[in-house]
Amino acid sequence: MAVAAKDASFPIKERILVPGQRMSYIKALKRVHIASVNTYNHTAWVSGKLIFEGTPFKYILKTLERNYNVTIKNHKSEIANTMFRAKFDNENLEDILNAFQENTAFSYVVEENTIIIQ
Repeated sequence: MAVAAKDASFPIKERILVPGQRMSYIKALKRVHIASVNTYNHTAWVSGKLIFEGTPFKYILKTLERNYNVTIKNHKSEIANTMFRAKFDNENLEDILNAFQENTAFSYVVEENTIIIQ
């Protein structure tokens, strides 16, 4: 797959990705980073699986927001960068949050489509 910017002011030239690679743009540095990834971990959501490998809790919450169509407010900022490894297969959101609670001290309340972690 070739990736190129259409905007002439974009400082990155065309890059070629091969299967198993991911490209991300680091805006602050105006640089592109290409890394090899386990494609299964990045496509498992298609079959209802969520896989986190050394993922900070703040990114897990973003994934849960997208997958379960909710807003999650983390009022316990000290756990935002806690890293987790976890795999879930078609679990409901409450079961996932309860699994994370087993390893991290937090509680949560549900208010309509918003989850507040405290």
